Amino acid sequence: MHSFHNTIIARRRRAAFTLIELLVVIAIIAILAAILFPVFASAREKARQASCQSNLKQLGLATAMYVQDYDETFPIAQYQIDADHLQFWFGLGEQQGASKVYDKTKGLLYPYMKNHQVQKCPSWAGANKFGDGNGYGYNWQYIGSDLGYTGDYSAWPNLKNPASEAAINGVADKILFADSGFVNVPWYGGDGQMVETPYIDPPSQWYGDPTMDFRHVDNRKILDASAQTVTAPGLADCVFADSHVKALKQDAVRDAMFVRE
Repeated sequence: MHSFHNTIIARRRRAAFTLIELLVVIAIIAILAAILFPVFASAREKARQASCQSNLKQLGLATAMYVQDYDETFPIAQYQIDADHLQFWFGLGEQQGASKVYDKTKGLLYPYMKNHQVQKCPSWAGANKFGDGNGYGYNWQYIGSDLGYTGDYSAWPNLKNPASEAAINGVADKILFADSGFVNVPWYGGDGQMVETPYIDPPSQWYGDPTMDFRHVDNRKILDASAQTVTAPGLADCVFADSHVKALKQDAVRDAMFVRE
């Protein structure tokens, strides 16, 4: 009987984990987690990027339908209706005291989308300035108006003369909308947070702080205070004037992608 009892105890001991074995298992799990979590995060961002590209495709197609309905002219970026209302491509801004309320169902492109959420990038995580946020910016100086050529701010906030389809030489090469946002840079007293903008500019007008946001896949921002520059290693989704969508790195964006001709 005594021998039988000892055998049972020995089997139980062999069946149990020692502290060292548990630590080894935990270490293996931690190593696997460290390897797999970035992969999962990258996969999720790739899914969001695909959703973003779908949104931009819808914006491009909505713009194409608008152009057909309005004498082959692109939507104007913004104009003032009266003292209290400002019309944007993405919605209607109504002044209320010290703040503005933005009705996204009254944007120039809304009748062709019937869903203002299409205007919102799923990867946009910055500070919203225009209602519930957009995350996309319009080529306002060269397609949404002619301000890039005239430099005439005398009628601001009204903009003039959006491009006609015939005025654009090579629609497949001209950026219409793209992921947008700018860094509230610390060297000008900012907090380093991303801030929404409904407009994008050519690289020569970024002044070190891009108005396009290269947030997909890797949304890091490299802030160089001495050079006063912001560099992003990621990608920005863009839709061109012919409605095709493409992801671009920061160093691949050129001024020629913005101008009409």
